[in-house]
Amino acid sequence: MGKKTHCEECGTKLNALIRTTFRGKEVCGKCERELRQKMQMEQSEQQEITNTITTPSSKGKGSIDALRMFGIVELICSIIVAIIIFAQIGTTEGYYRDEINPIGLGASLTILIQGVLFYLVTSVLCNIGEDVIIIKNKLNKEEKETV
Repeated sequence: MGKKTHCEECGTKLNALIRTTFRGKEVCGKCERELRQKMQMEQSEQQEITNTITTPSSKGKGSIDALRMFGIVELICSIIVAIIIFAQIGTTEGYYRDEINPIGLGASLTILIQGVLFYLVTSVLCNIGEDVIIIKNKLNKEEKETV
């Protein structure tokens, strides 16, 4: 295929000094600059849209953070209480040596497992809440674009 003699964007006659290829099109230098600026603006707008969609808004974020913190505090407290219970009633004096008290062991393991499960549930709820906020932001953004 031969070289084009005119710019594919504005129709300016091309010569060796002002001939440029941009994304498969032969264009003049002025059109190349305009196309590059347009492409950069579109990329920055797309990045802004992506940031808006994937960043949870501050509305509702406080309750999610509070729930996450409550889960962490509850996990730490259940670990501490499980250790205290096992230390207090986890062993009994036997004839030759101390023996493990099944009630104390069961109580401390139950509290520990309860704390871990509660933490996992609150973490999942926080992740669901953040996803809902992201979906809401995306729908609001699409709604604004269509109006």
